[in-house]
Amino acid sequence: MEKQFPKNVRQVGNVSDTPKIYVEDYVDTYLNQIKEQAKEHWTGAFLVGEKCEIEGLDCIFVTGAVRMHYIDEDAINVQIDEKVIEKARKECGDYFPGQEIVGWMLVEANGTTGISNSIIQIHQKYFPDKNSLFVQKHPLENEDYYYAYKFHDLMQMGGHYIFYEKNPDMQNYMISMRKMIGVTPSEMVEDRAAKDFRSTIRGRMEIREQRNSSRLAYITSVLLVVMVLAIGISAMNNYEKMNLVQQSIETLSDTVK
Repeated sequence: MEKQFPKNVRQVGNVSDTPKIYVEDYVDTYLNQIKEQAKEHWTGAFLVGEKCEIEGLDCIFVTGAVRMHYIDEDAINVQIDEKVIEKARKECGDYFPGQEIVGWMLVEANGTTGISNSIIQIHQKYFPDKNSLFVQKHPLENEDYYYAYKFHDLMQMGGHYIFYEKNPDMQNYMISMRKMIGVTPSEMVEDRAAKDFRSTIRGRMEIREQRNSSRLAYITSVLLVVMVLAIGISAMNNYEKMNLVQQSIETLSDTVK
């Protein structure tokens, strides 16, 4: 089946360029939980998902994330060795079969943002494919920066989408990692996304009901006018029938109210 754009999405920032980036809600939650652990030490994750083309547009779907278990850091540079990459690939195969690593996320403990030479070198070494992603989060502020690898450089993207759907693979991974990063139990993780989804659907249903009510009131008003005209024409010069018209109008008005 050909992949389609998600129906239940929330836009973050100005999504005007490509690739179109879609991050599943569980993944976004997990990345933010990792960010909270980076107040003293650098931390990160590898992004798991797929690249595809929809209606002629390049798209990236991030449906999973694997924690980066070790980062060699100093005040300026960050280094990731082959062992960290291999461990991430193994966990990706174990928890997210059929998907691939499409990028990575980094949170610097000192709150520094921007692309350093070491970040570019790491990306070019391990993620040289077109449109691979790099995400940078600020450990103390609610700031996310998304980059895509294009034209042999990391280009900052104006925005991305958060989308909502069932994601048991990511949920299972979050449950297995909860002791390490303090993730809530599965029923609480599921409840957050379920509430967001239900809230979206409930809002759409309320709008639909309001439209249906307005449409019914309009139809009723039109029928009332037609009936009054019909009775009025036949009741010309007939006093008794005019009284009947008046009574009918009052009855119909009460009904509409």
